Amino acid sequence: MKQESKGMTSVFSETTVDGSATVANFQAMMSEDKMNELFKQQEEMNQRVLERAKTVLTPEQLEAFAAHQSSQLQMQRMGMSMAAKMFGTQKSDNSAPAGPGVR
Repeated sequence: MKQESKGMTSVFSETTVDGSATVANFQAMMSEDKMNELFKQQEEMNQRVLERAKTVLTPEQLEAFAAHQSSQLQMQRMGMSMAAKMFGTQKSDNSAPAGPGVR
């Protein structure tokens, strides 16, 4: 896992030297395109890790590990989506248009 993650290039190349994001580029980093790119990279890395794990895990362990990877990715998607909505970089699903006289 460590070897595979070392080979990944950061989707969020806009981070500072210490790895933290600057306020100025936060919205760009949280864009739907960037998040989709991040999750695509993560899925690809997960698949490579799973392939390598076949050599050391039993079929039952491999199945459990694959389920864990999937669950973790789903939680990451949900968390990132919620953060993007909370910080205003994506529209929420339940946003209703303002009616007449509402500002």
